[in-house]
Amino acid sequence: MNVRGYEFEIQPVKDSYVRRAVRFANQIISTFTKLGISVDDIEISNEANPVKREKAHVSWYIEGNHCNFSHSQQARYIDNLHVLCRVIEHEVGLVMDGKKTVEQLIFEYSEDHDFEDKRLKAREILQVSQDCKDIDAINLQFKRLSKQSHPDMPEGSDEKFKQINWAVKTLRKELA
Repeated sequence: MNVRGYEFEIQPVKDSYVRRAVRFANQIISTFTKLGISVDDIEISNEANPVKREKAHVSWYIEGNHCNFSHSQQARYIDNLHVLCRVIEHEVGLVMDGKKTVEQLIFEYSEDHDFEDKRLKAREILQVSQDCKDIDAINLQFKRLSKQSHPDMPEGSDEKFKQINWAVKTLRKELA
């Protein structure tokens, strides 16, 4: 599986779902504390039924910046949380090894508090369903709309073209 440009081997969780969800959440917290992030500055989504089809989400504050990461490509919350845990462990490991700076981490994961509203607006601009997670469908729609709205086209406009580019960047960041 490729998430955020990293290859991971993720085995689906097969038992003890609640216990493993707690373990993954605790691993995420423990990993972030290596960067000096306080437990009070970390928020992890909590699903009472870990086998439910639900995205996993973590947000944290670092150096005054609000950062966010969510994953919803797996079939169950527990597996999405497992992916979050692996990606965060990898990213923090890169920072700890000096291969990435904290500023790079902040740049890649920082988002405004209204990021969910922005994602909905981006889907609206690209004319895809509000729950569309298919990056190929989003890219196809982006190409179609950007071709129509390009400023060099008769019906094109700079403003519409910029909106379409913003929308696809927003969704690519979510689905990367």
